[in-house]
Amino acid sequence: MKTLRTLIYRDTISAIGFVALAFLAMFFFFDLLDEMGDVGRKFGDVTYTVWHALLAVTFGLPKHLYELLPIAVLIGSIL
Repeated sequence: MKTLRTLIYRDTISAIGFVALAFLAMFFFFDLLDEMGDVGRKFGDVTYTVWHALLAVTFGLPKHLYELLPIAVLIGSIL
């Protein structure tokens, strides 16, 4: 019985992780596209570059993970 329980837990957690990663990748892409409109603009004496956009989008990922985790758990459990 312990083996079956371990199998179910492992499959469920891996499915939840896969769904969460897929949603995070999608949101990362959409946020990066949104930030690309500001690339090349000057803010004071600093020019906003692609690296600044990548950094800004990366720092927003924990917020998206917090928002998407309930949906990822639901879809991953069904999967």
